[in-house]
Amino acid sequence: MRTIKILWSDDTVTGTIQIKNGLIRQETGESGADQVSFSLSDRQPLLFNVEEQPDRCGSNMTQLFVDSNQGAFTVRVMDINSKWPVWLPTMCVAVTTGEDQRTYEEVIAEIQSKKLLPELVQINQQPDESYENAVQENISLHGPAWLGLGQDMRIFSADLRSQEDDYWAWIEPRWAGKQIELPETNN
Repeated sequence: MRTIKILWSDDTVTGTIQIKNGLIRQETGESGADQVSFSLSDRQPLLFNVEEQPDRCGSNMTQLFVDSNQGAFTVRVMDINSKWPVWLPTMCVAVTTGEDQRTYEEVIAEIQSKKLLPELVQINQQPDESYENAVQENISLHGPAWLGLGQDMRIFSADLRSQEDDYWAWIEPRWAGKQIELPETNN
């Protein structure tokens, strides 16, 4: 059983919590339920115990669905820990473990002190790819082109642009990949 703590920045918050593949047990000692209503005032945290499924992956993982007057969100119970709390800045909510004694402001201050960026922001900050950048990273690949018809052993091997000013450097007939000796070209 794990204790979950949800912190809001607003003074009063009301809503419901649903759980998938688990049970919620409130601090009051009520029996387990899959849905609990709450009403908080004076910025108090919401504390409750969760009995989660042992299956931590796939469709049987335990998930919390929180629907409040601040908005709704879903979080996987296995992702909740005090070292890396779940923070939803648009909804002004943080989800951590019950053992975490920090307030909402302290949790957010620690997260922001790490100066982490979402993956999408990191990607947007990278310079756009260009042909010049790609050429510097790429090696010169060379390989002949094989020309032939299906179900025919006779094929041609063509080397395209082996020189800068050549379009076709050479074309060679092949017999199933082996070189053919041609008397008219002195083999």
